Amino acid sequence: MRILHALSQTELTGSEVYAWEVIQYQVKCGHSVTVVSDCLHRDFPADVVLLPLSTRSVWTRLRNIFQLRRLIRDKDIDVVGNKNVPLLTSLHGRQHSSLSKRIFDIYGDYVISICEAIRDQLVKDFGMDPHKLEVLRNPVSVSKEQSGSTPPPPPRGRLAL
Repeated sequence: MRILHALSQTELTGSEVYAWEVIQYQVKCGHSVTVVSDCLHRDFPADVVLLPLSTRSVWTRLRNIFQLRRLIRDKDIDVVGNKNVPLLTSLHGRQHSSLSKRIFDIYGDYVISICEAIRDQLVKDFGMDPHKLEVLRNPVSVSKEQSGSTPPPPPRGRLAL
C-alpha cells in the first residue's frame, strides 16, 4: 500500500513522534510511505517532501494543494483524501476555535483523538458528529528496556501563578 502522511508543523511535536512510530511499523510491514511536512526533526524511513503546510497565506495554501494533488497522482497514493478514499485525521491536542472550523468540516471522514477531552471539544465547539470520532490513545510504548533508565519521580511542591 502507498501511504501519505501530512504533518503541518515547524517544531518537534507529539504528532511527529507519533507519526514516526506509525511509519516505522508501516515500513516494517512493507508499505511505501511518503511524509509531507514543513520541517522534520527525526529521521523518517520514508520519502520526505518539504512543503510549507503551516503557512497561512492563501497563495501558499493553493500552491500546496496543487503540489499535494500532483504528489498523490504521481506516486499513486492509496491512503489519503482526494482519491475516493476516506480522509483520516488524528488530533493530539485541543483545536483552536474559529468560525471557519465551525462552518467547514476540515477534519475529514474519520477523526481519531488521543483522549476524551479532545473528542468532547470537537463535538461541543465544532458540532462534529460523535459517530465519526474515535478515541485511541497514543500507541507509543516506552519501557525501561527501551529508554535505558527509569522515569524520574514526579515533581514535589506547589506551583503559584
